[in-house]
Amino acid sequence: MQECSAQQAAFLLLPNREAFYGGAAGGGKSDALLAGALQYVDVPGYAALILRRTYGDLALPGAIMNRARQWLHGKAQWQDKTYTFKFPSGATLTFGYCESEDDVYRYQGTESQYIAFDELTQFSETQYQYLFSRLRGTSDIPVPLRMRSASNPGGVGHGWVRDRFIRKRAKDVIFIPAKLEDHPDEEFKNDYRVSLKNLNEGLRKQLEDGDWDVAMGLAYGRLEENVHLVPKFQLPDHWDRFESMDHGTAAPTAWALYAIDTDGNLIVSDLYYRANTLPDENANEILKRRLDFWERKDSSGWRQRNPCYGDPSSIREKLVTRNDFGQPMTLQDLYEQHGVLIQPANNRRRVGHVAIAQALKPDPQRRFPMWHPKAGEYGAPKLYFMQGRTTEMTEQLQVAPLAAGENDPERGEAVDAKWERTYGHAHACLRYGITAWTNPSLELPGPEPETPEEIRIAYAERLQEHFRDKAAKRQELVESYDIW
Repeated sequence: MQECSAQQAAFLLLPNREAFYGGAAGGGKSDALLAGALQYVDVPGYAALILRRTYGDLALPGAIMNRARQWLHGKAQWQDKTYTFKFPSGATLTFGYCESEDDVYRYQGTESQYIAFDELTQFSETQYQYLFSRLRGTSDIPVPLRMRSASNPGGVGHGWVRDRFIRKRAKDVIFIPAKLEDHPDEEFKNDYRVSLKNLNEGLRKQLEDGDWDVAMGLAYGRLEENVHLVPKFQLPDHWDRFESMDHGTAAPTAWALYAIDTDGNLIVSDLYYRANTLPDENANEILKRRLDFWERKDSSGWRQRNPCYGDPSSIREKLVTRNDFGQPMTLQDLYEQHGVLIQPANNRRRVGHVAIAQALKPDPQRRFPMWHPKAGEYGAPKLYFMQGRTTEMTEQLQVAPLAAGENDPERGEAVDAKWERTYGHAHACLRYGITAWTNPSLELPGPEPETPEEIRIAYAERLQEHFRDKAAKRQELVESYDIW
């Protein structure tokens, strides 16, 4: 590390336990991580650990391990089998990787006073959190405990990293922004900017400007609060409703209520999201919510049961539990035993992703519905969420990453399956629900007198069309009936 920029110096002098150096490529982030690891190598017993997601990333020419070998040549003993430098004081610097989720357990018996993640957005949040348990020290090693990380925007972990260190950062967590301008070599900066011009605008903003709000690598990007989110309101009884669910035991169970208005708009009206629950507990809560407001009433006052859709592979999986006839039960059977029927949903990831993306997209030719604060204006999507009731779902939508694995057949065309299994249970729930979304509600009320004139005219036209369709279906039924 030849020269130290102001940002690098600030990062190295931080007393906080947790800090993140994130932003543009070429800002000196990896150098700062390596320099941080070397700050206390004169202290006997000190141990530092630097991680990349794969060994291939770690061993690349010019990557952080290769750079360390250049810096420390003749100053520390390199142990090739363990990827460790041992210093004259007895201190160590080890390089490692966590390619799979379980790879974190190879560090279960270790203790480090400095742990650093290079390109943090390539890791999962659970991997990052687990390594905190390895950050330990004793009174015999008088150094601060430090968890450090650095990354460019983008990657499978973009959403959780952005939330943890930028949008929802705790008071004792420090974020140091990195910019290409921070690099001390003017020639390097100029050459790199020329290279970045070959990239698309979004990726260029991430790598040159360190822009964390650019949705490159994300499946959907940000939801517009005044477009996709609506204040809570009472659902009309004539609107059709249905449900979808994604079952979890230790992981959260997500269960959503949907309402379809007379224009075919879909409103996610409520979300049950709870971890460490069993089918009987989930079923009891859903039945309570149905009695409260989830189920609608017909013109005679009778409650109309909502159909519910779930992952076909999980609800049909054979369990240890057996029924009265000694046959193994499925998750579907267990829920039915407790009064909740679940139908198999469409589980094709690509289909679900396309359906969600299309429904979220504002249509310049489509008016906002009458129940929306922007009623009558153009540029409406078809998918909406009630504020205060669907928080986990809207948060997951905004951070869901696209599949990016080299061998993933749905790379770039569906949400990353590993992320969804770990963090995206509400997203999976929406995916099952949106593929069950069908026609607009047929039972129409009269137009409201406060509605703008052009909306009343369009509404009346839809009403007439509804009655024409209804009469045609009745005539078709009469003609097909065999009175003989």
